[in-house]
Amino acid sequence: MPLSNLVIDTVYPFFGPLYFRVNSADPEIYTVVEITVLVCNGMSFVSTDPTDPVFDIVRDAALVSTFESFDVTDLFETFIDGVIPQGKCPINDIIICRDNLCVDELNELDGFRVVNSTALEV
Repeated sequence: MPLSNLVIDTVYPFFGPLYFRVNSADPEIYTVVEITVLVCNGMSFVSTDPTDPVFDIVRDAALVSTFESFDVTDLFETFIDGVIPQGKCPINDIIICRDNLCVDELNELDGFRVVNSTALEV
């Protein structure tokens, strides 16, 4: 039985079916198998709800001694315009930053923490 390897270039995003035609020695006996391939790369992120309370947190740390939790599980989705539908590629991590380039990350000492990439606690 001949062996072959499927090699997928993961540099380019792709979402869709690929088909394998598996032939026997008799050209009349074959089968076609469909697989779905998802290659996540070059994604953009979109907020699923820009009115979520997490985007407008107002707290006075001097008056509050415990963390308040905000669910961020479904707050963002990924997409690659025209290639991969929204929400197909996973979000693996969330980092809270002081600036839009994320040069200065915030942490628990700053009064912020992310728990399991599912909740922001302030």
